[in-house]
Amino acid sequence: MWSFTFSQTSLKVGTSDKYAVLAVGVTLQISNVLLQSFIVERFESEQVTNAPSLRELRDGEEEVDEELDESWRQVGGTFRQIAQSVDQSAEFQSVVATIPKDPSIEDIMCYVRESLSDGEINWGRIVALFCFAYQVCAKKFEMYMEKRFPNFPSWLTKLITAVVKFLLYKFADWIVNRGGWQSIQEYFGTPNTIWKDFYASHDDLRNKPPCCYSMVCNSAFSLYVPRDFLHHETQDKCD
Repeated sequence: MWSFTFSQTSLKVGTSDKYAVLAVGVTLQISNVLLQSFIVERFESEQVTNAPSLRELRDGEEEVDEELDESWRQVGGTFRQIAQSVDQSAEFQSVVATIPKDPSIEDIMCYVRESLSDGEINWGRIVALFCFAYQVCAKKFEMYMEKRFPNFPSWLTKLITAVVKFLLYKFADWIVNRGGWQSIQEYFGTPNTIWKDFYASHDDLRNKPPCCYSMVCNSAFSLYVPRDFLHHETQDKCD
């Protein structure tokens, strides 16, 4: 059993293959940098005043290797194109409209775990997770600007850590087997179709139990998988 640590969070990997462990470790580091860069760039592109910078998010951390930042420059363009497709989806916007203004990180990750519980993996789903994380951040930042929430950069760092930890548990082997994050560019050469005819009910769930949100969240993430893989099951609580 191997363990990696970042932002005071330990991630255990159950493999004895040292090369696989190294690959997962590199994927973890790159994933952290990619999500940081994605969120900060989205704040900048939407001209959000006083949004945190990369420097603020990395305050107190060891200096990020230039090669890790280069990873964003290599795949950022593809991320933007896929994210644009996600954002333009009516189903995804319906999900965004139901995000509570002040969700806890635990509730957010509960929604994500249930929404991706069917096991299907592709690049579109992974970028949809990044987009969802940004939208949650945007909601929380509104509270910060209204002076009803202290220390937004610290909260954002914790959210990024939680999302990346989940991403590594769920997708690390798949990403490594595809050849790493650089292989995201294959997205436009494979049939990752957004299902325009997807039908789901999008109730406003702000006042309902947190995990009821998974039914709505499922619709957004399921846009990137064949209809045969769609599931609409809800649970009373997360495991």
